[in-house]
Amino acid sequence: KSDTAFTPPLFRACYELLRVFCMGNKAHQKILFKHVEYMINQFASFGNVFSTLQTITEIFTDNAELCMLITSKSLRHLLVPLVTAFAQNPDRHLINLFQQLISPTSKAPIPANQSLIMKYLLEFKVVSSEEGLLVPRAGVVDTAHVDLVKLLASCVRGRNRETDPLCKDLISFFTCTTVVLRDRNPIESMTTESMIEKSAYLDFFTEVYLGGEESEGLANLSLTLPSTKEMWGLVIQNLKWMENFAASRGPQAAPPDQDLMSLMENILKVIVAFYIRFFSQERPAAMHMMTSNKMLNTLVRLTKCNMRGCSIKFLTQISVAIQALLTCGFTSAFTQQQIEKALADIEKIIEDEVRDPVPVLAMSLTAGTNMHFIPADKQGLGNAILKRNANNRGDKWDNNNMQQNELVKRKLLTDVRKGYIDLFKCIPSMDQDPFKPAYAFILLYQLRNHTIHDDGLKLMCLKFFNNMLKTHQGRGGRSAVQDKLEELGLPYVCVELINNSNARISNKALKLLLLLLDDGSNKQAPRPNSVVRELMMARFLSSPSAPLFEAIVVLLEKAKDTLKTQRKELWDAEQALALGGTFRGTKINIRLPGARAEAAKTINFNVYEFKNIERAIKILYLLCQGQGVVFKDYLRIQQNSNTSIDMLKHIVVFLKAFEPVVDMNPMNMQLCKLIINLLHELLKYNVSNQIALLDVDLCGALNSIMANDMRATSESYRMSLKSELIQLLLALADSEDPSIIPRLLQQLNFKALSQTTAVLR
Repeated sequence: KSDTAFTPPLFRACYELLRVFCMGNKAHQKILFKHVEYMINQFASFGNVFSTLQTITEIFTDNAELCMLITSKSLRHLLVPLVTAFAQNPDRHLINLFQQLISPTSKAPIPANQSLIMKYLLEFKVVSSEEGLLVPRAGVVDTAHVDLVKLLASCVRGRNRETDPLCKDLISFFTCTTVVLRDRNPIESMTTESMIEKSAYLDFFTEVYLGGEESEGLANLSLTLPSTKEMWGLVIQNLKWMENFAASRGPQAAPPDQDLMSLMENILKVIVAFYIRFFSQERPAAMHMMTSNKMLNTLVRLTKCNMRGCSIKFLTQISVAIQALLTCGFTSAFTQQQIEKALADIEKIIEDEVRDPVPVLAMSLTAGTNMHFIPADKQGLGNAILKRNANNRGDKWDNNNMQQNELVKRKLLTDVRKGYIDLFKCIPSMDQDPFKPAYAFILLYQLRNHTIHDDGLKLMCLKFFNNMLKTHQGRGGRSAVQDKLEELGLPYVCVELINNSNARISNKALKLLLLLLDDGSNKQAPRPNSVVRELMMARFLSSPSAPLFEAIVVLLEKAKDTLKTQRKELWDAEQALALGGTFRGTKINIRLPGARAEAAKTINFNVYEFKNIERAIKILYLLCQGQGVVFKDYLRIQQNSNTSIDMLKHIVVFLKAFEPVVDMNPMNMQLCKLIINLLHELLKYNVSNQIALLDVDLCGALNSIMANDMRATSESYRMSLKSELIQLLLALADSEDPSIIPRLLQQLNFKALSQTTAVLR
């Protein structure tokens, strides 16, 4: 106490002792966690002169339980002084602490911590897109700025839907590409600072604009790609750097330093994430094919270079990148045997580096243009797939015009089918092994594959997913499988397939989307899987478009065109049969009971179209069931979307067109009932939707249904439908808005209403 000169060294020694005390020991970490508030307050008072931050970071290292506690309501205030200090002085040790709190282990990050830290960074003006803090100056590499970009990449890692749009506002796609491409020097002449900056921006770019690393991002195949032209410019420059690196790895080359390894790892991450997305969404041009073939040659050549000192992650990324390019259908100057040997050599290096071998992805030679990712440890699957069609590599592409010979194409399609049949046979019993991410990903990729067009193959994949979900229906619900499939992005692939030109694919996609949303606990009164629904709603609410609504509107418009034809045919049938005439060989007296039903039998109702509408209405109902105002309003107007779609209006217009044939068969009655139930759910406790439905003439549609005597259907169907209709009117009348009742009195047909209520007495 008498000599303060000894205080800093003494405190540093104490903190170092505490850091070592809790290093790698969760029990000791838990003990020190009780005192973390004292340590943070001391840091706020004296800064990091005692190495306080290093000790605090060690308390949370590899301890997800403590990292989740720090953001609880009772403890989140402890982050405020840390962020305040960071705003004044962006210390690298603070960056390390925040990154540790976000990702305490190598597994998935903690979304709540990502969101909270991002919120504080914005709240305390650490980052701001308006002030241009994240647009670096040309020719200047700011270490603190680069560390901040790394932190933002951590905040969005794993596709955090809350922080993702915020990060896009802070650093644009064009800022990322500009920073990476402004120094195009070869690897050997690039400065360390430039490597670190490029690596940080490539990491951010992969997480925000390409959906993350291979293990995470490939699940989000429906992610829209950024500007393709600039993206290919980045790919071409990455190819040049890969060639530089391969040329520098001679037999006597020294081990590469950590900064260079980090840059190369991030270059490969961009390549893998981009290629899988681009070739599942776009058609490649000749330039794309040539660049990609060259990239594949470079990567295979890299496996033959001196890999001494290269990181395990980099070696694994090389293997993944080679197979990503093979998956997209590219050729190489190397033979199939040479590529297999190259992959085997990398696996051997990895096995030598670690005691437990890191599984390297093995090639599937199912068919030339349709390679797939399959983990090598799945031997049953691997043996069946790897042995098939091993000699098709040479005749896959016609290098002169980049088009496939029709005969070769038919042969490849046949082999694809055989390979997938083998795949289905190799998948274990679902009772024993309910979910295999590797298998699910293979099938999901095929649903998005535009290189080979085979509707039969898509139907096989959709059928497999349908069976997977149905198998788990009776054992306490199927929520675990649904959650996994949502993580892979299957619901959004289904949305893309709803308007497929093949009616069977459209039908199966809607059926699968419904199974993904329905938890399967009650067939009579379906309930949604709350986790899947919340994730889907969060994605829809933050999306710049409304693909689900767009797809459903197309279905409704097609069905309305069909209804016009059916109404005309029904009218012709009734007229022809009115006096005992004939229509299409049927002789009926329209005045006799059941005559309308007999006339209806002569009409060709499109089962697929109306079944699709029924499933679409059920999906909307499950999304809205028991929800608050936000999503119910979203069906009427999409605030973040470029083009807003009023689903309420489209549904009411369809209901009006549907009314004349509502009693033609039980399926029509059931569909009408589902639409009324959906409208009931949408207007319940929602004044805005109540007013909107009256504005689009809901009463006109209801009047027509009430006036329809429904002679062609059974009494039980009539009673059930009209009961639902009265409940809808009661919910509409039970409004807090005083203008609703006068409008109802003005618009309702009370004669038809009294007849309906008389039937229900």
